[in-house]
Amino acid sequence: MFYGPTSDEYWSAPLRVLAVNMEPYGYEDCGFVEVDWQCLRGWMYDAGSTRTKTVRYTLAIMRTLIDAYTIGTVPTGDYMRMAYSGAPELEAIAQRVVYYNIRPTSNANKEQDFASIVASGSSTIADFTRREMVALEPHVILVSGHAGLAAFNAMWQLVPALRFLEGRRHSERTFIQSIRHPSRPNYEEYASTITDVVRVIKPVA
Repeated sequence: MFYGPTSDEYWSAPLRVLAVNMEPYGYEDCGFVEVDWQCLRGWMYDAGSTRTKTVRYTLAIMRTLIDAYTIGTVPTGDYMRMAYSGAPELEAIAQRVVYYNIRPTSNANKEQDFASIVASGSSTIADFTRREMVALEPHVILVSGHAGLAAFNAMWQLVPALRFLEGRRHSERTFIQSIRHPSRPNYEEYASTITDVVRVIKPVA
């Protein structure tokens, strides 16, 4: 599966955000798949009837972060709930960000394949995947879940390894933040994390 911006709006956005989740499900017989706007929109509305809301929760987190950074809204649990319910706004956000699964191949089972997700961090194409992410020049990378973080640490060769729920500047331009996997959202925790991230990355006027 190949990921990237679903529109050129990503490159002109004041805050370029890359969300790194864990693995896709149900695409193992599809061959090459480009995660374009049509694909991402289908995931957002659960077109495959997988009963997962991960993409929509992820977009709500990203919208809350972007709004806090660009227009100064206060991240709260209630703001995130509002963001989750606003489908048109989430569609707009989806075209200004990049959604990524760190495992490049699909899982045939709904149950998370923890070992395969972690192994993707040291796979034969791990360096290619990392360079692909670097080429996106993100200002913020959100890395979700324990398995996703383990894969990301290995892929990016972070020393010391980024700890779960920790945030850290990777370079002058990029900040990396570990978050809980959006399949079981904790709005207040995300709001607190977003507040901390914005405090670090937003230039002081």
